[in-house]
Amino acid sequence: DDYDLTAEVGAQTEVTKTFTVVVTDGSLDMDFDALGSDGKDQPKLSAIEILGQAINQAPVALAGSDLTSGPAPLTISFNSIGSSDDKGITAYAWDFGDGTSVSNEASPSHIFTAAGNYTVTLTVSDVEGETHSDTIAIEVEESVSNDFALRINAGGPSLDFEGETFISDQYFEGGKSFENISATVVSLYQTERSSDEKEFNYNIPLANGTYEVTLHFAEIYWGATGGGAGGLGKRVFDVEIEGAKVLNDYDVSADVGPQTEATKTFSVVVIDGALDMYFDALGSDGKNQPTLAGIEILGQVDNIESDIVSDAADSVLSDDPETSINEIGIFPNPASNEVTLNFTYLIEIVSYEIYDLTGRLAKRVDVNKMIKTDKIFVNELTDGSYFILAIGKQGGVYQKQLVVKK
Repeated sequence: DDYDLTAEVGAQTEVTKTFTVVVTDGSLDMDFDALGSDGKDQPKLSAIEILGQAINQAPVALAGSDLTSGPAPLTISFNSIGSSDDKGITAYAWDFGDGTSVSNEASPSHIFTAAGNYTVTLTVSDVEGETHSDTIAIEVEESVSNDFALRINAGGPSLDFEGETFISDQYFEGGKSFENISATVVSLYQTERSSDEKEFNYNIPLANGTYEVTLHFAEIYWGATGGGAGGLGKRVFDVEIEGAKVLNDYDVSADVGPQTEATKTFSVVVIDGALDMYFDALGSDGKNQPTLAGIEILGQVDNIESDIVSDAADSVLSDDPETSINEIGIFPNPASNEVTLNFTYLIEIVSYEIYDLTGRLAKRVDVNKMIKTDKIFVNELTDGSYFILAIGKQGGVYQKQLVVKK
C-alpha cells in the first residue's frame, strides 16, 4: 500500500517482493494503480516470476459390466472405460464382494459361483495417490438344476450336437425352413427357421416352473458362402419370450459376424403351461427376416403358482352363499391402457393386485365394493406378462394372466 520504490531502496536499485497466492478460478489476477489522493505519478513493474504446483484433481471411477444378474455360475465382464484423471490413472482395484482376491486389471472378468447379492467396487488411483470408487450391484440367482431338458433344431431335422440330441423342428407357428449346407458352420447352424412374413413364433408345452432358455443363432445367408453379399444391418429383428422383449434390434452379423455361432441365454418363468416365443422383423427398425437355428431349454420343474396364489389359476370358489364357481374374465388381452374385469356373479372385492412373473407386486388398487364388471388402468406398467388377482372379502382369490403390450 502506497509503495515508494525510491524510499525503500533508492534509485537504480533492484528490489523484489514475494507473496504466496492461491488460484481458484483458473487465472492469476494482479492490479497496479497510482490513483486516488495518495497516488503519485505512475505504477511500475519490471518483471513477474511465478513458481508453484497446480492442485491435483482427484480421479473419477466409473464401473461398467456386460451383465448385472443371472443364474450361478455367472460370468461377468467388467470394464473401467469411463474412468478418468487429469494426469492419468495409475492403478485399478476391483473388489468383487464375494471374498475372492482383488483384481488389478482395468477390465477383468469374474465368475460368481454362489447365489446372492454382491456389491462390486472399482477403486482407481492417480499419480498423487488420490483415489475414487464406484460400485455395481450384482444379483446372482440360484443355479438351474437340469432335471428337464428339451432341445430343438429350428428349421431342421433331428441331430446330435456336442453330445446332446436336438429333436426336429416342432411347436412353431408360421415361418419357413431354410438350409445352406455351404455355410461354414456346424450342421446345427446350417438350418434355420425364418419367415417371408417377417414373423414366427413357438408355443412349447411345458410344466410350470423356472427354465434356462438358450437360443442359437448364425447368419447363414448374408455374407455366408452360397448366400448374399454381407454387411451390417442386412437382418435386424426382435425376440420376445413370455411377452417380454429379450432381444431388441438384434443383428447377428453385428454381434459376431457371418457364419459364426451365437447363443443367448435367458432365465424364464412359465406359469401358463407353455413357453411362448415370438420372433419378428416388423416395423421401421426391422430388416429382412428373423432367424433361429436352435432352442435349448433346461430347467427344474416346480409349482411356482403357489408362490403367488394358492388358488386355482383361472377360477376359484365364489364368495356367494351358494358356493358356485365364480369365473373372472378380462379384455382386451393384451392390453395397453386399461382392462375390463367381468365376474360370473356379483361379488364383494376388497382389492386388485397385479404381480409380475417374479412375484413382485407391481400395482394394488383398493376396491371394497360389490363388483360384477370393473376397470383397471395398466398404462403405467411396462410391457410384459402379469397376474391380476382379485381379492374377495370372504377370502377367495380370483386370478387371470394379463399381457401388457403398448
